[in-house]
Amino acid sequence: MSRPFAAALLLASCLAAALPALAQSVPAAAAPGDSAEDTTLKALFAASDEASLQRNPVNALFRGDLRYADRLGDPFSDSYIAAERAAAQSDLAALARIDRAKLTRTDQIAYDVFKQQSSVNLRGLRPISSPSTSSARSTISTVCRPSIPSSPLGRARHLSTPSPTMTII
Repeated sequence: MSRPFAAALLLASCLAAALPALAQSVPAAAAPGDSAEDTTLKALFAASDEASLQRNPVNALFRGDLRYADRLGDPFSDSYIAAERAAAQSDLAALARIDRAKLTRTDQIAYDVFKQQSSVNLRGLRPISSPSTSSARSTISTVCRPSIPSSPLGRARHLSTPSPTMTII
């Protein structure tokens, strides 16, 4: 084995061993001018991110963080959905305790983005009620129905062309 190759191999193995430590979530250091609210917001971001990595170990693997590599998670189970919903509710409750007006301008934007994303995540995790077949058909036909053009010529052309039918399985 050549000396440069051995050195490169040693360097690569050292970097591979250090990668999980580098990938771990580290709270952002307080920037000059940060208030207590800014520090609290950054701590919330770090805690939320760490909890998310624990619930979603595959995401941690994508980042190169091997701390949770001994599990895959179960993103399709009811308990996972409940944990995600609880985390989003907890994040929003913690965020509501932070006075947005006391944040720096940059952290106000971060606050707004985090609030929006957590709200969207929470809406996506709502329990789904199972509609009856007839209401599902009416919903699908309403959603899938093409809009009729507003001009008389467009309406006539639209009505003269056959429309595709949908079959609900």
